[in-house]
Amino acid sequence: MATRRKTADAQTTMVQDAWTNPFTGMGYTGKDKNTSNVFMARAPLGWQEKTSLYRQNWIAKRLVDDLAADATRKGWQIGITDNTGTDDVVEGLHQELHRLNVGELLRMGLTWGLVYGGAVGMLLTDDTPEALAQLSNSTMLGVQAMQSMPAGGQSMTSIVSVLTSPLDEGALKSINRIWIVDARYALPDITQYDADEASPNFGLPLYYTVTPYGNLTNTQAFRVHWSRLLRFNGVPTDMLTRIQNLTWGDSIYEAAYDALSRYGAGFAGAALTAAEFNQKVLKLKGFTTAIASKQADVTLNRLQTMKMGLGAFGVAVVDADGEELEFMSQPITGLPDLLDRLKQEVAGAIRIPQSRLWGNQAGKVAGAEADRELWCDWVHGWQQYALEPALRRIIHLLLVAKDGPTGGNLVEFTLTANPIDPPNLDAEIARRKEQAAIDQTYYGMNALEASEIRQSRFGGSEYRYETTLDPKITESLTVVDLRNAEAAESNAGEPEPEPTAEV
Repeated sequence: MATRRKTADAQTTMVQDAWTNPFTGMGYTGKDKNTSNVFMARAPLGWQEKTSLYRQNWIAKRLVDDLAADATRKGWQIGITDNTGTDDVVEGLHQELHRLNVGELLRMGLTWGLVYGGAVGMLLTDDTPEALAQLSNSTMLGVQAMQSMPAGGQSMTSIVSVLTSPLDEGALKSINRIWIVDARYALPDITQYDADEASPNFGLPLYYTVTPYGNLTNTQAFRVHWSRLLRFNGVPTDMLTRIQNLTWGDSIYEAAYDALSRYGAGFAGAALTAAEFNQKVLKLKGFTTAIASKQADVTLNRLQTMKMGLGAFGVAVVDADGEELEFMSQPITGLPDLLDRLKQEVAGAIRIPQSRLWGNQAGKVAGAEADRELWCDWVHGWQQYALEPALRRIIHLLLVAKDGPTGGNLVEFTLTANPIDPPNLDAEIARRKEQAAIDQTYYGMNALEASEIRQSRFGGSEYRYETTLDPKITESLTVVDLRNAEAAESNAGEPEPEPTAEV
């Protein structure tokens, strides 16, 4: 086992499992440059930097907007496990989701979660009075706001007590509105965590201080119980960083910041090089003497006259005896390759394929298809991680609400995100042909019945490859097998009949 020596604080330490060479200095600090490479952590991005990146950097904005738009534009398929009144329930859910504008709310929640590391959706239900929305949008706060509330309305104290209490799903009638607030205005209370192991909020704060910024100049902060909020998480990170972020994740710009910075600096340098690509150099006889003898005005007038001649006529007139004009070009050899490398790095850092980000062709059909599949997998991952929990929570509350499509009777449901990319028909036809051949083989072996194949493939709203066995058919086959086994067992104890003589 080789060792590597490091010098730190005037002390030599031994590091195991490293290649060393005392003659060349490989593996020795001070001689081998690689041993001094250390990844240095920079300060995390501030709120203003994240906001400026989203507003003013087109790549940073494109990253968030494309991801949020593709994750929500195709919607979800809702399935009801209980077939009783399925169409009516699904239709009622779609109407409620449309009324709440859930598609746009999910897009906003994911957008601010990506930019700021987290966001919440504040649920305004029937037990949080309409005065809450009026209060947040009012130009008056505090005592004036309470005085402006209509007669018979709830006071500020009663509103606050409702928001801090857990949401009673048994008494819920309806969801009136959902308010999306980013992590800057949703501060978790890290002094009280949910210790209930059966709770979906286990390990997270019990309360949040939420400031719905309905009015740009006057806002009212509310202390809200977690059950009245939808939580949109940012980029997953380690536990210590989550504590520093007040339980929120990281902004998606944190890991991509260095690549975006190098890309911006590289193209800014390229623009400067292009501006200085062709420089004009005028050699004047006695220039230094003229400047020293306070004849600078004469020299400047000469330069202005030459510049006017170049601008108006495109002709430079110089003195044949004492002047000379040269055009010097800046070399740009290797600059296009360098810019291409920067474009590749930034595309990899933000996980957007180059064919999508820059509009370049992938070069071949297989490459373009691979780019689409990678992007779709990336988007689908965010759908499952950040959007599906919030959407499931909304549908669950709509089902238990007394004014909901089921009248408060909770039913089991499934949720499937629609594919964001149009299907490849040729590949789908080939897959179905293979499945049909497999089904035919099983049918010939009496392993499947025709009714089971039909129900498995075409029984739902779309073609399915999973096979579901019919319990009745399985039970009947089991009974037949038992009878055959009993008959074989009874016949095994009887003597074989003696052969009869032929006549």
